[in-house]
Amino acid sequence: MAAPGSSASIKRMFAVSEGAKLHIAMAIFQFGYAGNHVIMRAALNMGVSKLVFPIYRNIIALVLLVPFAYFIERKDRPTLTLSHLMQFFLLGFLGITLNQGFNLFGLDNTSPSFASATENAVPAVTFILAALIRLEQVHLNRRDGRAKVLGTLTSFIGASVITLYEGPTVYSPNPPSDQSDLMFALGDAKEKNWTLGCICCFGHCLCWASWIVLQAAVLKNYPARFSVYSFTCFFSILQFLAIAGYFERDSQAWHVHSVGELFTIFYAGLVVSGIGFAIQIWVIQGGGPVFVSGYLPLQTMLVAVMASIALSEEFYLGGMIGAMLIIAGLYLVVWGKSEETKLATAKDAIMLSSDNSQAGFPGKSSLVQPSLSSDMELQRFIVHLLAMPSMFPPSPIVMYTGAEESLTGVLSSSAMEENVGKGNEMKIMFDDEDYGESKQQLQKIDPRKARFPHCIVWTPLPVISWLIPFIGHVGICREDGVILDFAGPNFVCVDNFTFGAVARYIQINKDKDCSMSLLPTVFNNGDQYEDEPGTDALTWDDAIRKGTQEFQHHSYSLFTCNCHSFVANNLNRLGFHSGGWNVVNLATLIFLKGRWVSTGAMVRSYLPFVVVCGFGLIFGGMTFLTFLAFFTFLLVGWFLLGTYCFKDLIQL
Repeated sequence: MAAPGSSASIKRMFAVSEGAKLHIAMAIFQFGYAGNHVIMRAALNMGVSKLVFPIYRNIIALVLLVPFAYFIERKDRPTLTLSHLMQFFLLGFLGITLNQGFNLFGLDNTSPSFASATENAVPAVTFILAALIRLEQVHLNRRDGRAKVLGTLTSFIGASVITLYEGPTVYSPNPPSDQSDLMFALGDAKEKNWTLGCICCFGHCLCWASWIVLQAAVLKNYPARFSVYSFTCFFSILQFLAIAGYFERDSQAWHVHSVGELFTIFYAGLVVSGIGFAIQIWVIQGGGPVFVSGYLPLQTMLVAVMASIALSEEFYLGGMIGAMLIIAGLYLVVWGKSEETKLATAKDAIMLSSDNSQAGFPGKSSLVQPSLSSDMELQRFIVHLLAMPSMFPPSPIVMYTGAEESLTGVLSSSAMEENVGKGNEMKIMFDDEDYGESKQQLQKIDPRKARFPHCIVWTPLPVISWLIPFIGHVGICREDGVILDFAGPNFVCVDNFTFGAVARYIQINKDKDCSMSLLPTVFNNGDQYEDEPGTDALTWDDAIRKGTQEFQHHSYSLFTCNCHSFVANNLNRLGFHSGGWNVVNLATLIFLKGRWVSTGAMVRSYLPFVVVCGFGLIFGGMTFLTFLAFFTFLLVGWFLLGTYCFKDLIQL
């Protein structure tokens, strides 16, 4: 009989960590989905209806998933509400109906290699969408943030190289004669509309990325992944039935005519729509949306290998280079995600330790969430926990902000006094002379310390600014130069500009340019700010504090309530140039009047746009220019209409 210790050691030897399970699951999913590209193309060439096929495919997936949803999640499934059903209907329409429809029409009008390669845009689009709605944190001043952005871009470039650059032949197999029929069935379809196919392929990418991000949001409120996908499949079947019933009038299109068609339906239903998407939902819940999309570039490489084996396709130098770039990009995305998790864990540990040891100190503001990208930032964060009783320090209490000072020097400074009186509160006190000197220094701009008193500040957004360089992320600064920016639902970020260092700024002369109305003074009571009636205040910080209070109760949306809304709201409170500010004229003001922090900031802002345009013109030509013009027109047009035509659409 084996000893209990040896049995435990054997279990530990063969144990698989949760992280490894996520990686294995996504690798298996990509193998199955790569095979689906080849099989689906064969089915389309056999004459399968592009509207009827998804119905059978999703019926099989629904039959497979319903038992799991019922028995496994019977006790843990949340109460179903009308709001949940509406979310499932939207997921079905976006993630299955539109997603599969675009995929089939795109595959029918292009080739499996092209359709697979275009899906590598999904990580980039997912990264953008997840960052914009704050499901993913992007810190370009940290290694993990730069790694995720660089990895996404590298994977996209690698997939583009595979598709657009052929190069000399590296490997050329000789196909046996009995493969000719199979190669004909899997070859390109005749009478293709390449333009329509490209549009459908990129529509498929957009729908897929949106579906990944929306799933992550839905699963937070309804954490039952099998039930979510079962409802999603059910609603998509109803949607496809309505569409096919109207457009597909030929009764023969609803029949299965061969064993090959039947195999394709079962493969797509069981492997891809059933098992594959259930795995994907599970990984989204455990690893996040960007982790899932980071594995998509692997699919292109697998399709190339399968096509070489099944179709005896040749390997070219471009394919080899692209595959290496894809693997490098995949590594960067996964590594960046891992580093982000480590930093978040360290931050939580410090906050928990501070809560336990500093129970008598004033509570921390829920708005202050500094990053921990280095030891110096870690020291600064500890000082914030100990010494900052509120987001807006009332006179004469001054918040320590010198990140370049050591923690030991700060804690031993003669300027700090520890009050061990009621509540064991700690405060940093300065005499009147020191405070007067500090107040004079507040007017000086110091980009190295990220201090921009009385300024509007701007920094480029990842990916979006690469396409439209005059659109970026904005914030407004207090009198002491600390930056505040609306960074997510009910969240105003303080002294940690969300998307990296400031690139442009506009300093406001509050005495000449502002005509602030009378505002009630706001005093600090613990972590809450309250109005004190009967007292008038005409200070810059009072106005910004009031705007911050308001946006603590606002949901974040890129299209209706964003960082520009927050800054415009504060400018109107300040009476800057008599008010009337909105997202459009604010963006125009920064673009025309904003001063660059340095030449390096200008290069950092415009170089990605130049590189993207260069690659786009070389490989895409007029197609790229058309896409760029359409994207710019769509985004700018939305804000123009929402600002000047539908005035309640964009919040201020």
